[in-house]
Amino acid sequence: MTLYRLAAVACLVVVAAACSDPARGRRLVLRVADQLYARQPGPRFSTHGHPREVVGSTARTVLADTAAGGAAGPTKQHSVTVAIPADGRLELAYGVAGARPDTDFTARFRVSAEAGGRAWELVNDPVRSSEQRAAEWIERTVPVPTGEVTLRFDATVDPPGAATAHLAAPLVTAPATSAPPRNVLLISLDTLRARQLGLYGYARDTTPHLDREFSQSGVIVERAYTQGTNTILGHVAMLGGMLPSTVVDEERGLAPHAPVAATLAENLRANGYRTAAFTENALLVGHAGFRRGFDVYDENKELDFKQTGAGLIRETFDRGLRWLASHRDEPTFLFLHTYQVHHPYFTVAPFDARFPSPPDADMATRERDAYDRSLAHTDAEVRRLLDRIDEWGLTERTLVIVTSDHGEEFGEHGRRYHGPTAHDEVLRVPLLLRAPGLLPAGVRRSGPAALVDLAATVSDLLGLEAPEETQGLSLAGHLIDGSPLPARSLFHEARAPFALTYDGNGKDPTWITPTLAVTRWPWRLLRVRTNTGPRYELYHLEDDPGEVDDRYRRDGQDFEDLRAQLDGYEASALNLRRSLLGATRSRTDPSALPLDPSRLEKLRALGYLDDQEDGLR
Repeated sequence: MTLYRLAAVACLVVVAAACSDPARGRRLVLRVADQLYARQPGPRFSTHGHPREVVGSTARTVLADTAAGGAAGPTKQHSVTVAIPADGRLELAYGVAGARPDTDFTARFRVSAEAGGRAWELVNDPVRSSEQRAAEWIERTVPVPTGEVTLRFDATVDPPGAATAHLAAPLVTAPATSAPPRNVLLISLDTLRARQLGLYGYARDTTPHLDREFSQSGVIVERAYTQGTNTILGHVAMLGGMLPSTVVDEERGLAPHAPVAATLAENLRANGYRTAAFTENALLVGHAGFRRGFDVYDENKELDFKQTGAGLIRETFDRGLRWLASHRDEPTFLFLHTYQVHHPYFTVAPFDARFPSPPDADMATRERDAYDRSLAHTDAEVRRLLDRIDEWGLTERTLVIVTSDHGEEFGEHGRRYHGPTAHDEVLRVPLLLRAPGLLPAGVRRSGPAALVDLAATVSDLLGLEAPEETQGLSLAGHLIDGSPLPARSLFHEARAPFALTYDGNGKDPTWITPTLAVTRWPWRLLRVRTNTGPRYELYHLEDDPGEVDDRYRRDGQDFEDLRAQLDGYEASALNLRRSLLGATRSRTDPSALPLDPSRLEKLRALGYLDDQEDGLR
């Protein structure tokens, strides 16, 4: 670099330091990916067409023609012209993937800027295979000149073919002119049923920290329900704001290759939010469509929990906190997902000594006790996470949501775990919110609410327009002042290839997928498939919360309209899906998706692979 260029960059750094207002932070001006890869027609804000690559455990949108070192050989230089505001900074990341074993290489990443007939070299970084940083994305923030600037990117690998070098699509930021808007922290505690929390009346002290925090400072929604009884279906509703059957092909993911609907992450991203997700691999995988809208989608692929029984919650939450720490002065949407409460119910000392099972306890009791121990462990980790948010001074400008994708059954209706059952122990999930100055503190709202409502609710609370395709209802007024919700039908899907029990060989031979259900408070109607046609069950949830008194024979004739809705649900969902997707179908069956060894082992450990049939359930 010439002395002139060195001096110019040094001046930019000085100016940046002088002009930046830490109290105001910075704002996102441009995502180069959107400038390059926006597609029409398609839903507003959609990122489904953005090219993605994984380095380490993290997926990012990349510059499509700057993958160097693969079969295509050296990269072509990529260039893009952007408008840079005063005190603009370029944020970029680059990394190496697919390294050949036992091969030494050097990947070189270069970024330069041209403006007004002058040139600046912003990055010239050789990354060698022997370096620890070669295993993950390397992040850089560099000042750039103001005005119309042409950015040039290239990456090379020596020797060719030894690895693949990726340049992530960069971002441009500038000083914020006002205080940043409220952050969003969405915590999904996979398999957490509401009835196991003290907040919802559980006698055991499984969640002392959640109970205290949200009973004093938050809003507790009494009745909240999932739309699907497994990880994929529940999170499609939670993150996508859509009923599963309208956007999921054979219960396998968020149709990643077809324009369907803007997700919550896409909506917030389009409104200037930095978006990141930290998950635990297995079913909530990026290439099934869940990474749409996330700048960073990290999948914790560690397998130590198999040997230690510790679970991954601390590591997953810490990864999310490290990301949040680097964006504390910007509006952020952070999604955290953990299998900590999922079978086989991971925990560590001192929680492993709590709630001991009697020596003569049956399997259902022992598993429930183990579940409660894992929940106590999870409660402590959520407290640690929220304490960090508070220590950083982010409490007043963070909307915190704690929920789950579905619950768990311990034989209440003859089944084990979750997937095939559409009863309250699996459908009812916690919904806890905290947002000082936006939501009241220490109140309860009756609901009924649904996971499919979250996208519309969060958008409304932040003053943003929800994606027009969203099928949920905004709960904002209900949460803020208790405004009554309209009477409506909430649909639920229970889909699994097989059902587990506590008896015999562990399989229920009578199970035929799917069971569908509809809740119109206080009633719930189930439609169960059998070899002789559908069987219906009807329960009054207020009088019979355990759903033991089937009233269909007595009262079913009074619910013909509800039965008609339930009978027509799948056809209506399919018609809507066809209208959204056109004539195309997007198959996302995990059997056709890449199964890296860590994911395969995790699926097996979590009970999603049937060892005998090697089938996904």
